[in-house]
Amino acid sequence: MHRNRVSTGYRFIDWVLKLPEPLELKYTDTIFQIEERLKMPYVSFVERRGEARGEVRGASMIVRGQLEERFGPLPQSVVRRLEQADAERLLTWGRRVLDAASLEEVFGDDG
Repeated sequence: MHRNRVSTGYRFIDWVLKLPEPLELKYTDTIFQIEERLKMPYVSFVERRGEARGEVRGASMIVRGQLEERFGPLPQSVVRRLEQADAERLLTWGRRVLDAASLEEVFGDDG
């Protein structure tokens, strides 16, 4: 089968058919098995990009939670920095929060 047609078929079924959660999990597992057998990705560029953005948003939430737990309520300027940061910067800040004595030490010379 042509990969593009198969992916389009998956997306159409996913869009049209709302399954109960147990069946949806079984359906998803079956798709992953087919993909593995055919060595074809099911995720499009747009979907991968959306996943990456979601991961950054999740990392931002985790670092924010760490900072609030350690230092209390955060200034709005810090919240904005967290919302605008990329994954690498969030990882750096997340590591620093473990040993930092202040917000300034977490953010260091990162602008």
